[in-house]
Amino acid sequence: MKSLRQLVPHRYWILGLSLLAIPTLVILFRGWNGFAYHSETAPYSDLTLSHYTFIAFIKQQIVEQAVFPLWFPSILSGTPLIANPLAGLWYPFGWPAFVLPLPFAFNLLVGLHLSWGALGMYLLLRQQRLGIAASLFGGLAFGLMPKLFAHYGAGHLTLIYALPWTPWLLLSTKLDNKYRPIFSAMILGIIFLADIRWAVYAGLLWLAWLLVQPYQKTDDGTQTLENGGAFRAGLRAKFRYIAILILLASLLTACLSAPLVENTRLSTRADLTNAENLEYSLPWAGLLGIFYPPLRGGAHESLIYFGSIVLMLALLALFQIRENRQVQFWFILALGALIFSLGSNLPFLQLVSHLPVINLLRVPTRALFIFGMALAVLAALSIDNVALLQKTKNQRRANLWISALFVFVALISILILVLSNIENNTPIIWGLIAALASALILWSWVNKRINHRLLIIAVFGLLLLDAGLAGQSMLAYRSKEAVWKDDEPLALFLAKDPDQFRTYSPSFSLLQHVAASYDLELTDGVDPLQLKNYVEFMKSATGIPWEGYRVIVPGIGPGEPDVSSYTPDPKKLGLLNVKYILAEFDLPPSNELALVEQIGETRIYENLQVKPRAWSIVGEPGAEPTEYPIGRLTWSPNRITINARGPGQLVLSEISYPGWQATVDGEAAEIHTAAGILRSVDLHDQQQQVEFVFRPMSFYVGFTISVITWLGLLIFLLRSRKSRLQTPVY
Repeated sequence: MKSLRQLVPHRYWILGLSLLAIPTLVILFRGWNGFAYHSETAPYSDLTLSHYTFIAFIKQQIVEQAVFPLWFPSILSGTPLIANPLAGLWYPFGWPAFVLPLPFAFNLLVGLHLSWGALGMYLLLRQQRLGIAASLFGGLAFGLMPKLFAHYGAGHLTLIYALPWTPWLLLSTKLDNKYRPIFSAMILGIIFLADIRWAVYAGLLWLAWLLVQPYQKTDDGTQTLENGGAFRAGLRAKFRYIAILILLASLLTACLSAPLVENTRLSTRADLTNAENLEYSLPWAGLLGIFYPPLRGGAHESLIYFGSIVLMLALLALFQIRENRQVQFWFILALGALIFSLGSNLPFLQLVSHLPVINLLRVPTRALFIFGMALAVLAALSIDNVALLQKTKNQRRANLWISALFVFVALISILILVLSNIENNTPIIWGLIAALASALILWSWVNKRINHRLLIIAVFGLLLLDAGLAGQSMLAYRSKEAVWKDDEPLALFLAKDPDQFRTYSPSFSLLQHVAASYDLELTDGVDPLQLKNYVEFMKSATGIPWEGYRVIVPGIGPGEPDVSSYTPDPKKLGLLNVKYILAEFDLPPSNELALVEQIGETRIYENLQVKPRAWSIVGEPGAEPTEYPIGRLTWSPNRITINARGPGQLVLSEISYPGWQATVDGEAAEIHTAAGILRSVDLHDQQQQVEFVFRPMSFYVGFTISVITWLGLLIFLLRSRKSRLQTPVY
């Protein structure tokens, strides 16, 4: 592989880095210190609901309490933090968010990741022997991909962290043969730690990329990946390389994968149906979105617009498809990704959804990121060989292609504007104007009306105006005060209660990021990993029946039966230490609930059947047992200490989960399950000290394996580099 200095000549460093820094500058210019939402009216964003909630809690525990938290108490009555990929606990390049102020840290890190991805794409194209201008265009088209901005507006932070590493993963296959598996494994491991879902797509892309790279023997007999040579010669070496990489990547990511496998096995995610696997498939009509940006957000999963100039240049690259293997590869990849994104609309893809790992993914439209990446590469290949279009035999065909594509877009646009009753026609007009501008630029070049320099300036300018502004239209930033203002009065009222308790809201009246800011704990919540037994218990306790996989508890959303028609069970909720029920509607009169306050539309009911966080059930054999509430306990995310009264049974209103261990007066005790989900231990004496400690074996084993592997590889690379530097040159 060429060095960076060779790939980027010195005179182009300032210009190149300035262009590739545009994604960072764009993010920081608009959203310096605001939370990203996909529109001005969007009620939710995963950025606040999930990522802020996790990161704020981790920051509080590590910085303020000097505790490394393994358990997360804020939602769903408690979940294993170490097994949740959305927590960002194991992704090192997201750790600055634990130190820098939020949401500034989110915007800075997202911007830097997008520019990092643009740089990786640029270097990948340069390595493929493309010119400076073409490589910069491909890098910028990747970094400004509107779909990236749309997903950031939806709050998919970990996905945005993982995607920019994809071109670097492909680039790693071009490193020196001795270290290629190490760097590829490290990058794939980083992608996995950032977002496990994208690691599957990136891994499959990497495999396809590797298998089409032919091997060529060098003078010393070693084999390296180059653009020449016979494919068969290196097939065995490729599979050996793949096996080594998968092994190394598995060891590097064991800190997350080991506890995640354990958690997934116990979660509702393990029981996804075909329909749930293929949820959010791209509809056939959605294919027209390749010509029109949504502009107002909300369509992040089905967004397929990557810029008109990128699309036209990518299509013109097909002039080289017969003789250019790169065009063949990326065209097939783009077509395959587009077909896969159709999901449930293609019957044969239902079979694919059964395959291991794939059956846990959901949302096939995530493959559209690969489609967009392929378009960026094809567009760069077209620019690099744009002189091909001016050849006499191609000029007429190029004019025909450009004209036909514009006429098609124009006709579709007119039909939509005339025949449909859409309220907002701005995207249609935008797409039509962008297609016209792209067609004029390319037609002028093909017919020698502008020179090559003007062509480069024009395509870069249109990319920034079209794809850049389209991506920005997917974002709406809000201040922390604006995000918190609706729920903060409710949180302030509840925070005045000195007791330790949880809340439940069928109407999601208190969002989890606001609750976490005031150390309030919820039995409801939004999270893709939910324990099966907890979901079943909540169906009974809330009175709300729901079917299939949901990311929310209670699992009922817009368009479903009115949640106000279901009555919660105060006794069962009381077992979860639910002291307050929050609802945007009146609950049926009951002597078990008392209306204590109304703030705005939210009614606050006190649950008179609430249990304390812990209680002991004491009674001699054959006698009526007596319950004694535990007034005080010492709590931390990983350890709970209780002074309890016996003999009898101690019940803790905390979720039972593998890895929790108990001691009674310093001696190990068996943890039983009470009410199907709670922890309990047997007591023998009148006064005993009980301690619950979270020591999951899956985490400690996985963490040890990861640390040893990372340190071993880094030491090996450093020593190898040192030995090379000390080797005398004669």
